[in-house]
Amino acid sequence: MGLTDDQRNAAHTSSSVAVTAGAGTGKTYMLAARYLFHLQEQHLSPLEVVAITFTERAANELRSRIRHTVFTEFPDHPEREEIIAELEAAQISTIHSLCARICRDHPDESGAPINFEVLDDAEGASAAATWFDEALDSMPQDIFDLISFSLLKAVLSDLLKDPITAERALAFEPEHWQQLAEEARMQVFSDLKADPDLIADLSVLRSFRGKDDDLKEQARRTVVEAAIRLEQESEEWIPALEAMTNVGLRGGSEKKWPDGGLAEVRDSLKRIRDIAKDYLKQAKSLEYGEMDRRFAEMLPALRQAFFYVRDFMRLEKHRVGQLDFADLEEYALRALEHESVRRYYSKRWRAFLVDEFQDTNPIQAEILSHLKGTACLTIVGDEKQSIYGFRRADVEVFQRFKSEIEDDGGIHTRLSLSFRTHFELMGSFNRIFESVLDKLHSPLESHRQESPHTGPHLKVFSVTTDDKINKYALQRTEARHMAGIIKQMLDGGVEVHDKNTGDLRPLRPGDFAILSRVWQPLDIYLEALMSAGVPAVHMGGGSLFETREAKDAISLIRFLAEPDDDLALVAVLRSPFFAVSDRVLFIASQALIDQKSWWEHVQTSNHPTLVRPVTALNELVDQSRTLSPSRLLQLADRLTGYSAVIANLVNAERREADWRGMMELVRSLEQRCGEDIFALNRRLKHLIQAMVEAPRPPLEAHNAVSLMTIHSAKGLEWPVVIVPDLSRRRRSDSRITLFDALRGVAVKLMDQEGQAAKTVLYSILEQEHKKRENEESRRLIYVALTRARDHVILSSAEPAGGYLDIILDGLEAADIPVEQIEFDPADLLSFQLPETEKPKPASRMLI
Repeated sequence: MGLTDDQRNAAHTSSSVAVTAGAGTGKTYMLAARYLFHLQEQHLSPLEVVAITFTERAANELRSRIRHTVFTEFPDHPEREEIIAELEAAQISTIHSLCARICRDHPDESGAPINFEVLDDAEGASAAATWFDEALDSMPQDIFDLISFSLLKAVLSDLLKDPITAERALAFEPEHWQQLAEEARMQVFSDLKADPDLIADLSVLRSFRGKDDDLKEQARRTVVEAAIRLEQESEEWIPALEAMTNVGLRGGSEKKWPDGGLAEVRDSLKRIRDIAKDYLKQAKSLEYGEMDRRFAEMLPALRQAFFYVRDFMRLEKHRVGQLDFADLEEYALRALEHESVRRYYSKRWRAFLVDEFQDTNPIQAEILSHLKGTACLTIVGDEKQSIYGFRRADVEVFQRFKSEIEDDGGIHTRLSLSFRTHFELMGSFNRIFESVLDKLHSPLESHRQESPHTGPHLKVFSVTTDDKINKYALQRTEARHMAGIIKQMLDGGVEVHDKNTGDLRPLRPGDFAILSRVWQPLDIYLEALMSAGVPAVHMGGGSLFETREAKDAISLIRFLAEPDDDLALVAVLRSPFFAVSDRVLFIASQALIDQKSWWEHVQTSNHPTLVRPVTALNELVDQSRTLSPSRLLQLADRLTGYSAVIANLVNAERREADWRGMMELVRSLEQRCGEDIFALNRRLKHLIQAMVEAPRPPLEAHNAVSLMTIHSAKGLEWPVVIVPDLSRRRRSDSRITLFDALRGVAVKLMDQEGQAAKTVLYSILEQEHKKRENEESRRLIYVALTRARDHVILSSAEPAGGYLDIILDGLEAADIPVEQIEFDPADLLSFQLPETEKPKPASRMLI
């Protein structure tokens, strides 16, 4: 298939171009054509073209696509082999690989260590957690006279996640906060005067009048007089708001309203009071007060502490020659601040192609701005798919670069023909997201006009009950219903479009994906699918440390490092290592003597169930003096048959992968902290306390339903997509620190009553943060639904809340009903799992 008109317009323009590429519109195909245009028409070498993607997987896919295109388009080109050889050496990579190259090309200007090693997210967080604690331990004690240890640790931990932005934010003085507060208060005043609901209700109050001695008339007059003060640009707008807030709502007699209107006035007064309360709360939060003065006193010490810890960690990284992704960005930016470095790359690289630009963060944007110079720039992105705010990605970066490209004579074009989703389903998407995304929405068209099966192609379900049932039980009903739908579609031979052949074929389990906002509820859905006899795979997600298998391994390591750790020992005994029942542990606890550890106690116990665990644990304790932690885990597996046990539990493939992942993590930690069990135990404690997310090993779904998070599904597609748990509320944000490069650092402190209190800048940044999170939630729904080619199922365990509230107006606009699922009391019990085949043998893990 050739290029569409829009793809051709983007790929073949000689100027810079910004491309807004909707979901499934063939942006990778267009990027490969754009790359080829630079080679064919602009006669550039692959060594002069830089292509930047978001992931290594995407970089490999783009390189493969370009290689194939070159083979196809240059069959008789005299320099074909040279071009292909240069293509293998060309800079087609992630932004961090590009940063690493800049650091290696210019070590003096960047300040990066020579021959450094790049740590991935987990490795970087692991090393940083240790250095961070060491830096705090050695920090000058006078800093803690002004800032408590716990507060300082929390704030610095946040700031060091983006050290460049933090450094810029820390440069602002308290006077700047006061100016920002006044500007924000005036914005509240402007918003208040322009509030359409307030204006409408004031109009109602001015349309009626009661007798002077009527309480409701007196309240009406009070509010109207306060409104006049607001309209006159009065400096006394806060007292006017307070008057509206304190207005009485009691009283009022129909007899004293001869022309009617009492009911209308009563309703408007109530609404105005609620509106005024909201605006008054906003205004009060923007008053510079005691918390701001306290934080102003802390600020010099916070600056000192930040630079001390940053420099300490920087020296450690230089000493060992290890950098994380944030370091790469910082050192690359430092190098590019030199005119000589920018001149070097302007001669070397003459064209840039950047994919997934909507996920670029401000520091990466600065790096690209320094690099591009006068080169031809192609950026591809989609504001509707910007979902990485937690990585400090900023959708406004894409919008700004688009404007700059057009201002410099380039063009902006849209790819709006989807090759993924068929016409009828796309029509539903367009109607839903016109409401959900509002101004951000741009409709997509479909290349596939025919539906693979009869509709409806988008269905929504919600569990309902008259009783007060806990969320977990409701989710079980939701999960059972979802599994039933999948089973019914599979058994019914529902047809879908085969992307490879272009033909219709019956559904297979591997055609389904269940995409959740977070990974925690996926186990419930997996259990329901297994119970229904539908093959399914939990693809991973979340932290390895949160898995049962990792917790078992960590408990054993804790016990071997500290045999007096009673909790660790009990956790090991209850785990699949020994599967000692709670009943046996309770009986053993009754004979426990005060001041005696559990380990001392069970060694003298004569309970037959504890004999085998004590024998095995004694051997492990003896061997811990000579064996490395990873070998101890292998020995524990051999002595207890741990891997054989989990191989016969529900979700065995996932469990085995997590066990292997924990083994690999332990081995990698041994390389950094040695093979000492005590050192490894300390390192694991640091990682867990620092809430480091160790990635779980990915699994191949093969012909099974895939369960994963929406973020993990970015860039993927399936014939049928199911988005469950729509009513899940976003977790309340408990972060202590907010900071902005143009406004400063804000911290939440504790008042004299021990309650959290916000500085004025914190209130300003928090409002903006909440707004961005709400907008990203809407975009996340868009990303989830547009992974589907043929069919979408939305499901909620509750009738309201979370994403369901966000999408309801869109569903109504698309005329899609929410079908009710009656709660099944049987879901208060466990799922009935099918009979398993003969037990699997233990994994052979040689010492």
